Amino acid sequence: GTNASTELQHDVQSFGAKAVNHLSNKLMIGLFSPARSFFRLDVADVMKEKLAASGMEETEMQKSLQKAEKEANKELDRAGAREPFTMLLQLLIVAGDALLYMPEDDKIQVYNLRDYVVARDITGRYVRVIVKDSKKFQFLPKDIREELTAKKGTTFDDDHDIDLFTDIRWDSDRDKYLIDQYAEDIKVSKVQGIYTEDTCPYIPLAWKLVRGENYGRGLVEDYSGDFHSLSTGETAILELFGIISQIKGLVDPAGLTDVHELNGAANGQWCSGREQDIGLLSFDKVGDLQAIDSINTRKERRLSQAFLMDSAGIRDAERVTAEEVRVVARDLEMALGGVYTRLAQTFQLPVAKLLLRRINFKLGNNMVE
Repeated sequence: GTNASTELQHDVQSFGAKAVNHLSNKLMIGLFSPARSFFRLDVADVMKEKLAASGMEETEMQKSLQKAEKEANKELDRAGAREPFTMLLQLLIVAGDALLYMPEDDKIQVYNLRDYVVARDITGRYVRVIVKDSKKFQFLPKDIREELTAKKGTTFDDDHDIDLFTDIRWDSDRDKYLIDQYAEDIKVSKVQGIYTEDTCPYIPLAWKLVRGENYGRGLVEDYSGDFHSLSTGETAILELFGIISQIKGLVDPAGLTDVHELNGAANGQWCSGREQDIGLLSFDKVGDLQAIDSINTRKERRLSQAFLMDSAGIRDAERVTAEEVRVVARDLEMALGGVYTRLAQTFQLPVAKLLLRRINFKLGNNMVE
């Protein structure tokens, strides 16, 4: 329900943001390390037998596959994918869902739950996705502007926002995804998009998907109790700190010291009165402050372990060994309960196939794994 002009009330603690940023960057390095290719192409066993039977060398084909790997990873950098991928991982950690749009010849985009809906079958495969975009009327193609004006029977201002909807649905009879586009409620796609599971540019992702549910659960949801109590503790600390930091003096009402003369005196000036008539008000809350702080420290330590803020990362060096990458992957897999393997299947694998399409490398049937 928020928009660009809504001022959001930020939390009193920034530990949550730090934890999410840390884990998303760690996942990004583990899934798409800049130092190494995140996937490997290999000659399928069936193809190896054919090559052996024909007397051809397997090494030549392996060289061409390695070249395709390098070119695909270069395409990942050319497409500027790391920034949207990091945002996607943050959405998965917090909300549990995100939609990746990775067309062959356009910019990579990431949608959050405000802008799409998804329906899945019992196995978790998505069978319907509707994506919402918005454009100014003047930036729509001319034929769509004319069609909208004619069918709506009204004239639109150039700055009028038009809602654009993309409908992606699974056709079980054809084993294909069919894509249609609408401006408002008017179908504007002249040709229906038809894609296989491997070529569809829309990839709805979930952090942790419960069988039979359409939407995933994020990591933050698992630890929402600790985050909530951490915020409550920080609020209490701020309030206690405000009380302790007050500087107020007390004067004996039966004493000889003149309060008005004392308040009006300049620094270093002498006043008539007695020292024992005056005292500073103090609040004995330091012990309470330390007790709350120790509880918060314990919760931060627990959240640090959950968000892998205590574990080592990959060195920032030119030559990073494969074992270092595997160690990070192993840490992610063990700490996140199988999420890393899930992202490898639902995120890395489709991205690898779409990158290979962008460099015009066609995966032959049963020829390449």
